[in-house]
Amino acid sequence: MNQRLPNISDPALLVRETLAIILEQRRLSEGHAQCALAPCAECYCAHLDKATAFIAQNQPLHFILPAFPAKSPNLSKVLGPLPDLGEHLSLRYLNQLCARIAEVYPPGARITICSDGRVFTDCVGVSDDDVSRYGRRIKAMLAANDCQHIDVFNLEDHFQQGDFDAIRRQLIAEHGRSVDELKEELKHDANAKHMFNGIHRFMFTDLKARRPDSSNTKLREEAKELAYQVIIHSNAWSGLVEGLFPAALRLSIHPQHPHSRKIGVALMACDDIWRTPWHGAVLDDGNSYRLMSREDIEKMPVDLVYENGQPIYYVLRRYQHEQNDAIATVAA
Repeated sequence: MNQRLPNISDPALLVRETLAIILEQRRLSEGHAQCALAPCAECYCAHLDKATAFIAQNQPLHFILPAFPAKSPNLSKVLGPLPDLGEHLSLRYLNQLCARIAEVYPPGARITICSDGRVFTDCVGVSDDDVSRYGRRIKAMLAANDCQHIDVFNLEDHFQQGDFDAIRRQLIAEHGRSVDELKEELKHDANAKHMFNGIHRFMFTDLKARRPDSSNTKLREEAKELAYQVIIHSNAWSGLVEGLFPAALRLSIHPQHPHSRKIGVALMACDDIWRTPWHGAVLDDGNSYRLMSREDIEKMPVDLVYENGQPIYYVLRRYQHEQNDAIATVAA
């Protein structure tokens, strides 16, 4: 039986209050300070119809989020191939976001993580085995932390076969486009160009870490070609999942224009607007957890924390010593 809607005289206000919980947490592209302070009417406009449809049917809002693919192969950024504290905190945050929506709108919300690691393995230097191990650990984290508002969907769930090269080719054949078409779009769409530049930069740093003896000029050119492919693969995956879940609201881990139909969501504090848990490591500085590159963290006085033999985050040594001193004082 459906839950009854809260006693609110203005259904439109309920829609706005529900959306506000997400919009106030957005990850925005640069140059939109006013909308970052407070979402404007146009910020809401792109999402009102879909949110209204769920609320009119007294159903949980459904969000889709292409994310949690696999760890970057660049060990100057990450601790290793398995999810760590960054993924743990981010999944918990997303689940709490849905729970917060339920405080305003009792049916609440659910998020389908459309795990896109299988989509990109031929672009980013990650093996399908690593994607599988990462995905299994993500599902274990969701179960262990009772993240009841989140489920996971991936490429093989749709194509239902284990020949991953074949299903990637099928994905691009059915939903992809050519490099020339993408290049033409980049000439005329400033937001798409901004996205390309961010991905290009990330691809370059990954290649540089893996092949430090290659020239920067050569690596930047290679990173540019890979960035085109990443975007083509990403857009193909988006096309597939949006076709499968046409009613869902669209979240993104990338910074977005405030009036985009995609809502950029910041999973946790970070040193770079493009940083994600799978492109960084976590530092506990005594005040908060934040994502940074592993190499930058290791320039600080830090200790590496392990759980079941796996490195999971860093703690600032000064803060660690303060903790120990406080415990000793209490014990005395």
